[in-house]
Amino acid sequence: MALVYYVRHYLCFILFIVINIEISRSLGLKNLSCNQDGPCHCVKPDGMGIDLTPLSNITNFLTVATSKVIFFYHPCSNWPLKAQNNTACANGAVLCFYKAANASNSSLDVNHVETTNVTEGEFQLLASATNQGTFETTEFDPQIVYESDGKKNTVKLKCTSTSSTTTLRLEKDSIEPTNNVLILESPHSCLKDLNHHSDHISGASVFFLIVASFFALYFFGGMLVLKFIRGATGKEMIPNYEFWANFPNLVKEAFLYVVSCGQRPSSDSYERI
Repeated sequence: MALVYYVRHYLCFILFIVINIEISRSLGLKNLSCNQDGPCHCVKPDGMGIDLTPLSNITNFLTVATSKVIFFYHPCSNWPLKAQNNTACANGAVLCFYKAANASNSSLDVNHVETTNVTEGEFQLLASATNQGTFETTEFDPQIVYESDGKKNTVKLKCTSTSSTTTLRLEKDSIEPTNNVLILESPHSCLKDLNHHSDHISGASVFFLIVASFFALYFFGGMLVLKFIRGATGKEMIPNYEFWANFPNLVKEAFLYVVSCGQRPSSDSYERI
């Protein structure tokens, strides 16, 4: 009975470790910081990350317009605005802002502002390839923060795995002097495994490899010892055969012990399993 008691507690301990490893992995890794290694690329320690570099192939700005302002966004590299009087973003911009002199009755004409010599508004360079944004991870969506000249503009990355299109929108219609929030909705904003060819293995994998190695050494080493030293044959070659034959019952008892918060299981508990 003493052996059964210790085995039961040992199995409970193993079960406790496994559960905690899985809970830590499912909850903890979600909030791990994303290590940025480029303007459009960041990787978490677990190999998951965000890669916006496919958006560097787009041949125009992503835009969002209101009745008074337009945001021009090219996430991964500088892209030039064609407006003739635009000196702020003419040489290329990652994030550019246009503010009209007077509000219109509807959203501004992006094509007109981008390609025409507009004189009634002002362009501001908010970010360029030399002033990269910073990836930040939050409890919800990851985001890229661009700070320049006291202005802070945030682009939240919204995963749209069911859509192949990429769009830009404002989180709210009112535009503040600073701290505007844009939302980039794209399949490229989704977390994905960026570490396919890495030799990295998780802590849980290491733990199970160690346990499996000990069990293999115990079984095969024990079988060799029993066969060649004691001359055992058949099931007698299995180390502690009686214990392993009763192992399913021990697992059942350990499970009931955990479920019942340490109380000794009754006969009714066995019947319910």
